[in-house]
Amino acid sequence: MDKKKLLYALAGLGGVAAWLVFILACTGWPAWSPDGSKVLFILSSPDPKSKDSAVALYDRGTGSATTLYSYRTSTHDMTPMAQFSRDGRQAILVLNRSDDQPAEVLSLPLDGRKPVLHVALPGTKGVMLAPFPEIGGELYMGSDFIYRMNLATGDLKIKKLTEGEGILLMGDGDPVWYAVFEIERPGHEDKGMQFGRLNRDDLSLKPYFEFWDADQQKLGIEGFNGVTLTPEPGGAHLLVAAYVDHKPVLVLFGKIGVDRIIKPEFPTDCRIASLAWSADGKAIYAALLAPGANKAEQNLVIAETSPGGGQVRLDAVLTMAKTKDLVDTAESAMGLSLSPDGRTLAISTGLLPPDSLKSEQDRALFLIDLTDPARKVTRIAAPALPKVAVTRAAKE
Repeated sequence: MDKKKLLYALAGLGGVAAWLVFILACTGWPAWSPDGSKVLFILSSPDPKSKDSAVALYDRGTGSATTLYSYRTSTHDMTPMAQFSRDGRQAILVLNRSDDQPAEVLSLPLDGRKPVLHVALPGTKGVMLAPFPEIGGELYMGSDFIYRMNLATGDLKIKKLTEGEGILLMGDGDPVWYAVFEIERPGHEDKGMQFGRLNRDDLSLKPYFEFWDADQQKLGIEGFNGVTLTPEPGGAHLLVAAYVDHKPVLVLFGKIGVDRIIKPEFPTDCRIASLAWSADGKAIYAALLAPGANKAEQNLVIAETSPGGGQVRLDAVLTMAKTKDLVDTAESAMGLSLSPDGRTLAISTGLLPPDSLKSEQDRALFLIDLTDPARKVTRIAAPALPKVAVTRAAKE
């Protein structure tokens, strides 16, 4: 799957195709350790001319943020996606490069010394969105192939898609759910998506339902943001941000199709950057870009609503400069994630364009305390990128 070619092709399309425009971009999703004591988040260099990027590790016990991994090259872009292994002992990095080289997986000890594993994923030039499901010590990733990688040995099982341009795999406990994009079939003038469950043994797909451009038009949905696709706790529903009548809404998919369209009372002219469910499934959190006090500003706001829609609680996190680059990248650069105990939300600005941040201290990890009635926000400034990168890319 040629990521760059596909992105350009889809940029001019509407309907279902719009899902992929952001899904194949980088993701700023912060990753919690299983015990909630640490958070991984992604950084790009504050220098707009630099292609440096890094994975930072924040330790809540010590209050320190350090660089776990960094990447430097003058020839291509590369932004890692990072998460913890399910046992919390390793940081797993998936690297998508922009130079037509295969995606790579690194498994790193938390002291950052050497990769325990370094595996290239044959047949692909881009892997879809983290977090990647991990069950029984095996990692599941999707592109135009499905990959199952043993985290102890690096052994791969690979299966190519029989239809569609790409597959996103999502975990919720042990089940692995999937969404296949850009399906074309005889008898259909439009394109579609298929949702279902992955058979982990042979990597076959068990479809639940399909959703086509025509279905979207019947519902009055003007466009989706695929980066926001997230499973409900328990796996009964999938939630995604969309637009109806030019207003942001939430679409709830059940196992047979669209369950309902949720219409929270979001601020006028806001954009939904990412979504997260509460641990009990009774609340939905949305990271919004909302208009600021003047035309030059934009606010990062956390909205809280119920699956029934209606009233919304809004809590401000950060005021930023409103720039074109911010509008273009926010939906792929600011992912929400909930701590394992359900008490804290995390979001990072580490991938935002430098000119959108009013201060370099705003390049940070932000933790929102959901147990505090005032929703206290803690800012953890991003560590400086090291001058010498720790990968072979420094020699290129």
